[in-house]
Amino acid sequence: MQVNEAPAQVANAIDRIRAAMEHPRTPGVHVSDTVLCLRKAKARGEGVIPPPSPSDLLVFSVGLAIQDYVTGHAPEVPLYKDGISGNCDYVDEDGNPWEVKATYASAARPVTDNKHYFDQLGAYTHMMGKTREYLAVFYINGYYDFQRKKPREGAVPGERAVLKVFEVVWSGEELEDLWEGVMMRGEILASARSWQEVPAHHHYTWECSYCELGKSGLCPGGKGSYDRS
Repeated sequence: MQVNEAPAQVANAIDRIRAAMEHPRTPGVHVSDTVLCLRKAKARGEGVIPPPSPSDLLVFSVGLAIQDYVTGHAPEVPLYKDGISGNCDYVDEDGNPWEVKATYASAARPVTDNKHYFDQLGAYTHMMGKTREYLAVFYINGYYDFQRKKPREGAVPGERAVLKVFEVVWSGEELEDLWEGVMMRGEILASARSWQEVPAHHHYTWECSYCELGKSGLCPGGKGSYDRS
């Protein structure tokens, strides 16, 4: 038996993955544009940010594959309100919206540290006229028990991946406040003629470490003004 790596076939497979992930995007501002760095969202829309690298593409594909299984292969549900579009990952039999996330972070980390998760799903909840939602988080490496010399208290032997589902219930006032913020950020994006016109502080501080604009020297970055920055 002879075994050889086939880089050309890797490239072909990545091309197929990239094609499968490309879907027509509704023109205008999307909820997902408003929950993280506004400058980056505007630059992405202008084509300033290059397409994902093969490595990044594979990471994204893991999240989409997990979403597909968690939702039972259900199609995303398109939403629209006040000039802003969105795509809810899943709507259950009771009409409640779901958002599915996959992360390499530890399952021990408080899910509320990820405020942008709740901003995104809360926006979909408001757009649907609901107050109850579900956030499903697939922790790919679980609690990282496989890296511990001493078992964590309560650890399940051999456990690796962990799925958690959180029920979130909002008050109407909370959702109104959240949506007001989404519309405010959406207006900034819609009115800016270029990404350079978007004020640089509209982001979480941690985003700069992962931003193509900063790495390329196009944006100075800096401290963000979003919560938990």
